[in-house]
Amino acid sequence: AEFYFYRRIVEIFDFFTTKYDPFLKQKQMGVLSALDSMESLAKRLFAENNLPTNERTKIFLSTSLWGNRVDLSLWPASDEISPSKDELVADLSSNLLANDLTKVAEKVSKGGKKADIIVDNAGFELFCDLCLADHLISSKNVTEIVFHLKGHPTFVSDAMSKDMTWMISYFKNLDEALHPSLRKLGKKWERMIGEKKWVLKDHCYWAQPYPFWEMPEELYQEMGASSLIVVKGDANYRRLLGDRMWPLDAPFSGVASYWPAPVCALRTLKAELGCGMDKKAMKAASDEHKDWLVNGKYGVVQMFDPKEQG
Repeated sequence: AEFYFYRRIVEIFDFFTTKYDPFLKQKQMGVLSALDSMESLAKRLFAENNLPTNERTKIFLSTSLWGNRVDLSLWPASDEISPSKDELVADLSSNLLANDLTKVAEKVSKGGKKADIIVDNAGFELFCDLCLADHLISSKNVTEIVFHLKGHPTFVSDAMSKDMTWMISYFKNLDEALHPSLRKLGKKWERMIGEKKWVLKDHCYWAQPYPFWEMPEELYQEMGASSLIVVKGDANYRRLLGDRMWPLDAPFSGVASYWPAPVCALRTLKAELGCGMDKKAMKAASDEHKDWLVNGKYGVVQMFDPKEQG
C-alpha cells in the first residue's frame, strides 16, 4: 500500500515526463539542516588514528547503520524531536539485536573488485553511506562502488542519483572556514565519480514492492559479480524478507540464501518484522520499550555469504 501511495503521487506530477520531484525541497532541507553535524562527524571519522583497518571498517559500518534513523517519512527535516545526530553515531552496540560487524569487517578485509550499496535515504543517511564507501575505496578493500538508487521519487526521503550529485556539489562549494571537511570531501567524492570509482545507477525496481528474490535478471547478474552487497534501511530490508512475517529468530542465512554474493543488511527497526535476532536481546528490548520493533532505537547488522553458508 505504501509503495502504491507514493507511485500515485509520482503519477499525479507526471514525473516520467516532467522530472518534477515533489520531495526535492524536503530532501535538500535534510542536507542543509545537518551540515554542522556532518562536518563534526567527518572530522572524527577521517581523523588520523592508529586503529587497525578492520576496526575502522566497523566504525564506518556502524555510522552507516545508525544514520538510517533519520527518515523524513517519520521525522521531517525540521522536526525538533527527531533523534540528534550525535545520538545516532554514538556507540550503540548494546542496541544491536544481531551483530555481524566483525564478520563483515573480516569479509571486507579479504578485498575484491566491486562492492554494491543498495541506497535508502538521502540527506544525513546518504552522507553516512558515502563515508563508508570512501573508507572502502581509500583502504583499498575494493576498487569500485556501485550505488543503486531509486528510479523515481518515493517515501519522501529515498535517494536518487540526482540527490547524491546535488549534495556532493553543494559540499564542494561550502565556505572553507565553516565546513572545511565537507568541502574537502565534496571535491574528493566528485573526483571518485569522475574516475568511475563510484558509479551511480537509478532503477525503478528499487522503488517497487517486489521481493528481492524477484529482482530483474540483469540486476541479479550484476549483484553476482559483487564482493559485498550492502542493503540499507528498513524498506529495503522488508523487501529482502519479501515482507513476510518470519520468526524473529529465524536464521538470516536461511532467509537471505537466494543472494548470489555476500550480502550485508544494515537496518534500524521501523517495522514489525525481522529475522535472525537474538532472543535475549529481543527480550531486553521489549522489556525496555513496548514499541521496540518500530521506534528506530534498535538495529541489526547481518551477513550471508553463499560461499561459506550456502
